[in-house]
Amino acid sequence: MLPQNILLNRETLEVLASEQRVQIMKHLDEKRMTLTELSQEMQCAKSTVHHHVEKLMASGLITDIDEGHRWIYLELTLKGRMILHPSEKTRIVLLLTSIPITFSGGIVLLTLYLNQPVPHTGDVSPLWNLSDLSLLVGGIGLLGSSILLATYIIFRRIAFLKSSTEKTPNTD
Repeated sequence: MLPQNILLNRETLEVLASEQRVQIMKHLDEKRMTLTELSQEMQCAKSTVHHHVEKLMASGLITDIDEGHRWIYLELTLKGRMILHPSEKTRIVLLLTSIPITFSGGIVLLTLYLNQPVPHTGDVSPLWNLSDLSLLVGGIGLLGSSILLATYIIFRRIAFLKSSTEKTPNTD
């Protein structure tokens, strides 16, 4: 049975922030490959792929397999597979961790917006005369995103509970 938890620390999230590293993981999800094969598949320099592979290996997402032959193959670890193919529980955990981050970011941006000096224009609504409306728009966007994420989780949880009660026969 596969473990249910994946430890995602800051370093792992930084490694996953690179699109090239995610592409390497997707290629290795299809089959194990050598460094040369990966560089040909990705149409990148071998040194570039090697740099990304080192970071993926350091975070425990891929590993090298030396079978005593001339080539060393790279393949996904269990942690790497679980990130590419998360279970429903893992998805919920990832979403739940992103809600406080987006909510906090929205609060920070709105606080920055509201703490700007207000120009005295004599207008009835000086709130719209502030110079940097991007803080207001970003703050509202992040707050809205956190609400949407929370709503999505609630509906997914309700659907999961409904499907699990339908699968278990009633013994009454």
